[in-house]
Amino acid sequence: MHSMKKQHAFTLVELIVTLAVLAILLTVGAPMMSNMLESNRASVRSVELRKALVATQQSATDMNVAVSLCPINSENDGCDASDPRDWSSGWLMFTDPDGAGTFDDGEAILHVFQSTEGPHTIAGAPDFIRYRPSGEINAPVTFSIEYPHCVNEQAREVSLSVTGRISVEATACFL
Repeated sequence: MHSMKKQHAFTLVELIVTLAVLAILLTVGAPMMSNMLESNRASVRSVELRKALVATQQSATDMNVAVSLCPINSENDGCDASDPRDWSSGWLMFTDPDGAGTFDDGEAILHVFQSTEGPHTIAGAPDFIRYRPSGEINAPVTFSIEYPHCVNEQAREVSLSVTGRISVEATACFL
C-alpha cells in the first residue's frame, strides 16, 4: 500500500480572498496615512517656528538689545525684500537696534533657520517680528501654517502675544 502524503497549501479561493481583503485595507489605510503625514508636517513646522521665536526672544533679553526675525532671502544673508510676507523658506534672526526689521550694516546675524519641510504656506505673517530687550513685541501676531492637500484640522496656528507668550494649535485649513 502506498500512503499518500497530505500537502498543506492555500487554495486559489483562499488566495483571492486574502488579496481582496489586503486591497480593501490598503484603499482605506493609504488616505489615512497621507492625512496623518500632512498633519505631522504642519505640526513639525509650527514647532520649528515656535523654537525660532523663543530663541529670538531669549536673545533679545540676554543681549539687552532689540532682536528681529524675518523671512530669509535666497542668499541666506538678509531679509526677503521681494516677498517679505513669505516665511516658508526659513528665517533670519539678527540684532535690530534701529527697529527697522531689515538687516542693515552694523547689525549682526545671530542665526539662520532653514526650512526643513517640503512645500507649505505660512499666511498672516508680518514682514518681521521684533522683540524688545524686555522680550515683548509691539502687537499680537498669528501665523497660519498649511501644506498642500490639507483637510479638516491639519493646519496649525502659531500665535504670539505682546508679552511674547507663544501658543500653537491645530486649526481648519485656510487655503
